[in-house]
Amino acid sequence: MMSFTEKKNDVISGLKTIIKTPKDKQHGEIIGKIASAYYYTQSDSSVLEIAEDMEKINDVQAIGITDKSGHIIGLISRKILFDFLSKPFGRDLYHSKSAGEICSNCLVYDYQSNIYSIADEIEEKHGLKNDKYFAISKKGRFYGIFSTKDILIYLSGITQKDIQLARKLQSNIVKEDLMFENNSFSVCAVNRSAKGVSGDFHDVREYGEGRWLFTLCDVSGKGISASLVTAAIGGLFSAYDFSLGISTFIQKMNSFLLSTFGNEKFVTGVFADLNEQTGELTIFDMGHSLIYLFRNGRFFRLTTSQDNNIPLGIADNENSIPSDKLKLEKDDLFILLTDGLIEQVNESGEQYGSVRFAANVGRYEEKGIEIIKEEILKDISRYKGRQPLHDDMTMIILSFKKNISD
Repeated sequence: MMSFTEKKNDVISGLKTIIKTPKDKQHGEIIGKIASAYYYTQSDSSVLEIAEDMEKINDVQAIGITDKSGHIIGLISRKILFDFLSKPFGRDLYHSKSAGEICSNCLVYDYQSNIYSIADEIEEKHGLKNDKYFAISKKGRFYGIFSTKDILIYLSGITQKDIQLARKLQSNIVKEDLMFENNSFSVCAVNRSAKGVSGDFHDVREYGEGRWLFTLCDVSGKGISASLVTAAIGGLFSAYDFSLGISTFIQKMNSFLLSTFGNEKFVTGVFADLNEQTGELTIFDMGHSLIYLFRNGRFFRLTTSQDNNIPLGIADNENSIPSDKLKLEKDDLFILLTDGLIEQVNESGEQYGSVRFAANVGRYEEKGIEIIKEEILKDISRYKGRQPLHDDMTMIILSFKKNISD
């Protein structure tokens, strides 16, 4: 009967003791997929011969040590081995030693084990920052070695793929740029994400004849977790019949967020219901409050009713949702922002602020809302300099064009 070494027949040309197992094709999220080294030697191999072999394969950081049947006994780290041999009398001390005498114990994981479960276990027990090595067995025999670095590289790759997919999906839900115009008004919206995917949501829709809903939401947090909530909000907007009432929708959205995310995520938002024939806006401010009006050359921050206007997803709200009324006049600009825009900092740590924002609105007001949007984005880019985006930025600008006679 062939021994494990003979059966594999993978002794590398020019090496005395080190053997390489063949790499399999892996399917699924198994730990065998992230093995970065497939080298081993048997426990009776000479330490000095192992060192000679490892000098010929410089990219190998650790090798497995097995018995004659291929069962894993431990590992030998390149760094530890050569650090000891470089000490005075190190080679003399190791001259008669075998691999089995100096190898370190190691954790051994089955080839089919789930990567994520093992990553969680290793992070809890050892952390992922320090480079450690672990062995993989297949059918009870040595298959390969992986390290905490291999785990981090794999998880990083998965994260990048998730972000790319999330970005692609989110682009179908939240448009980076939106422009719409009819005889009564024109509206533009812009969204810029800080981390590739956004926790901001905006929506403009006609839900009845001459009835329009303008929505701006800001999910707590950033990145993929916030984008998941954004996607959920997009689903709610797609499925709901807004003719049943905006306040009813807000209550349902609150219940959904609370039951789904359990206080882990909350959402501030503004829901502005426009009757384009009368110019009347009904504003539901759910803890957001970044609502502005530019009228007759003056810039106002609107103060809405705050009673019970807490963010969505924090507490049950079975009471009616309070609202405020605003009668739009010809040439009014109604503006909604998320805080990422005015709180963007420059290289001195100073915020962009609402004063600078208002100045740009006034400066370009006669050129139209598309120019206002573009110039504000350019000004923020100049202002922040080399600073990254502090937070997601979203803005809706509504220009009312209709002259409503009282």
